[in-house]
Formats: sequence, C-alpha cells, structure tokens
Amino acid sequence: MTHPYFFRQNKLIKNSNFATRMLPQYVKDHLQQEGIENVLRTYDKTTRTCYEKADLLREAFPQEGWSDDRIVKAIYALVDEKPYLFVTPELKLRNGSKKRNISGRSRRSRRILRKHGKLVEPGIIDDQLVLRLFEKSNLSASNYTPLVSPKHTYQELREEWIPEWMEYGTCTPFPKEQDFSKLRGYPGIQAVFINDVPALDDKVVDISVGGRGEEARKTSLQLPYGEIFAILKQQFPEKVYKTTFWRKSK
Repeated sequence: MTHPYFFRQNKLIKNSNFATRMLPQYVKDHLQQEGIENVLRTYDKTTRTCYEKADLLREAFPQEGWSDDRIVKAIYALVDEKPYLFVTPELKLRNGSKKRNISGRSRRSRRILRKHGKLVEPGIIDDQLVLRLFEKSNLSASNYTPLVSPKHTYQELREEWIPEWMEYGTCTPFPKEQDFSKLRGYPGIQAVFINDVPALDDKVVDISVGGRGEEARKTSLQLPYGEIFAILKQQFPEKVYKTTFWRKSK
C-alpha cells in the first residue's frame, strides 16, 4: 500500500507540516484507511483565487495538465440566516474571456433568459440554484436567496459566516466537526452540497486546507475529486448531498 502522504518537489515546492496540522482528523483517517494517494503541497507564492492557483500549478507542473475546473472551491453562504457549504470545481469563465457560455448564446440572449429564470450559468450561486438543491435534498427554507457578499465588501462580510480558522482564499471543503454545531454567531453548518461532476471523480483536484495567514494561502491538498464526497458523507451522513448544480439550457 502506498503511504497516503507524499510530497513532490520542484522550484516552487518545499516540504511542510502545515497541511497535515490543518486537516481534520477524519480526513487523515479516511485517506490512510483507504490507502488513497494524495499530495500536500506548499508553494513559494500565495494565491487567493482558483484562477491564481490554476496558473501557479500550470507554471510549476506543466506536464500535469492543470485546468481551471480541477481547482475546487468551498463557498460558505447564509440561506435563511443559517450557514450552508457549497463545494464545486471552478466552472465560471474568467473575466474578459471571449468564450461563449455553454449554451452557445450571445450575451444579449443570455441576459434575457437569465431575467426570466431560463438560464442557469455555471459558477453562479443564486436563489434558483439554492431552491433546486433544497428541493432535490428534501430541505426547505422561507427565503432561498443565498447571502454571498458583494465584491467590494466580500472579504469582510464573508468572514462573518465562515469557520474562524479559515479566511477568504483558504476555505476548505473539510470543516471541523464543531463547525456543524456552531459557526461563529450562527447555528452550525446545516448541509453540504457537492456538485456532481462524474468526469472529474477520478481526476486529481486541488483544494485549500483552511488556516489563516500567508502560509495557509501557500498550501493545498490534492486528491481525487470523488473522495471529497466520500470523506464528508462518511463523517456527516445526514448533512451531505451530491447533485448536479448547473445544467445546460435547452
């Protein structure tokens, strides 16, 4: 059996125990019990977004074919004044990208469809998505509008409802057990929704490990995407749901 923890070296990498310290014990136990190979990486550069991480990995490991959708983000949001966690690969197009939406429609037609609720774009966490996820999971709320902070106050506001041991740019899909009981001034995490992307299940993806400060923004864990659901479902069976977030427009 291959030991589940190993480091890959190159000019941007150095050995560190930071990720091992930050990972909740249930994550380490699962990886070791299942003999799942994973990589703990610490970089000489800090990153704060999925795009920055993808660019760094492409520069450091050009032979590994890192694409944006192999960087996974954990979005902590309030729905009906309660915290929820949304886990998804980065599927949103970069700003300034000339690529067309998956629907193939023009910007004008996309605006019209979005206005009438007939277009769901990947990467957008909105009330349409939350309502659909809640219905699929047999959950309910009086207000389905997710509170995801506006860009100009994103960091300050978002930290009101993310675990205290994380910060914007280091959010991990693996909360600690106490985060499900109480999260700052809010009730604990009510549910975790994981985007079902079968094409990625067996591919190695990159996630943050939590923590605060520069070292946290230099550190990541890499493991098969499908293991994120397996780990969380084993530990929190009644709180974790895996379903498709966004669908193509008809």
